[in-house]
Amino acid sequence: MTSAQLYEANRLGILIPWMKKNAEELKTARELLIADRGGFYYEPIAGLHESVGELDFTSLYPMIMLNKNLSGETVRCKCCPDSKNRVPELDYNICEKHIGIVPRSLEPLLEKRRKYKALKQTTTDPILRSMYEMRQVALKWILVCAFGYLGFKNARFGRIDAHIATCAFARKILKDAVHLAESRGFRLIHGIVDSLWLKKEGATEQDYLRLRAEIEAETGFPLSFEGIYRWIVFLSSKTNKSIPVLNRYYGVFRNGKIKDRGIATRRHDTPLIIDKCIREVIHALSEAENAEEFQGKLKLTCKIIQKYIGLLRSGEVPLEELTIRKRLSKNPNEYKNMVLQAIAANQLVKEGALLNAGECVSYIITKGQGKIPKSHVLAFELCEKSNSYDAEAYIDLLLSSVETILMPFQNERSTIV
Repeated sequence: MTSAQLYEANRLGILIPWMKKNAEELKTARELLIADRGGFYYEPIAGLHESVGELDFTSLYPMIMLNKNLSGETVRCKCCPDSKNRVPELDYNICEKHIGIVPRSLEPLLEKRRKYKALKQTTTDPILRSMYEMRQVALKWILVCAFGYLGFKNARFGRIDAHIATCAFARKILKDAVHLAESRGFRLIHGIVDSLWLKKEGATEQDYLRLRAEIEAETGFPLSFEGIYRWIVFLSSKTNKSIPVLNRYYGVFRNGKIKDRGIATRRHDTPLIIDKCIREVIHALSEAENAEEFQGKLKLTCKIIQKYIGLLRSGEVPLEELTIRKRLSKNPNEYKNMVLQAIAANQLVKEGALLNAGECVSYIITKGQGKIPKSHVLAFELCEKSNSYDAEAYIDLLLSSVETILMPFQNERSTIV
């Protein structure tokens, strides 16, 4: 983003400050309460739902920055105090005389991503399709960073006022979209920043496509229709089952595609053996066409879980499938509480390795003597084939992961297995 912004400034002959001096304007506590709110969430209705459609705004935050001309030098500019372009809720003025450096730098990235997504849909060559997909995903994450970079204190053309203005527009767009959907007879199941899950009895894909077109016309921002789920499960907090979690769900579309967020299969520290188990459980459930069949498939999941528990207790699971990978939040010698990744890191340091905060370490939970944590962890690089693992510890991790996804249907861990 720095390169893109400096390129645009240089191309336009604009002097680039060697050090940022455009500080945030002072705000009262009341102004901060209104302004510093981030994205908007609707609380999901926890549990199992049939025939839910998903609509997602395409690159919403970068598109807002582009279409609304949000940049460090355009929001609350001195040249247009009476501008008709205002930020909702905050009433900040937006420059009408100049297009900002940030929108200029985002435009080619958004256009490239749009073209790669279109090319992916039109090509029949699997190699080209894979290449186009990787490129559009790379551009997606650059665009995700663009929003955070807008509020970064050292970004040359960023500013916190522009950052919170982007959030204000996003909140209004999501709420406008929900109000329009509800006026057309759709029921909101969940809404999170730039995504909506909606349900309407008997609604077809054409009904969702018509709604998408109406929302695009109303808000001025593009939407993608992800499809209709056969079923989708929104999950609750493990500590308080009455509180739904905002971004933890799994479901299967009518075309058979599985989508999951916030569960063990999405975590980078999940051991492969547990990942395999959860995926097999969800795959078995994905064969259900509706809620009634889903309930019937739950009995099959118990057999799958028991199979993996038996594998773990057999002692024959390869160590590679038991590896837990964690990122160090501190340097190894700075940990006061000896969490497992810190113990593994210090083991490697003693062997001459150089590790710093931000790096990852891999370890195995082993059978140790007594309750001393150091005797229950071994860095993966120091493992030998003869090392044995603590099967019960891994079974506990497995059941915890399974409990997360099956909690709405079985209340106690004992009923899951």
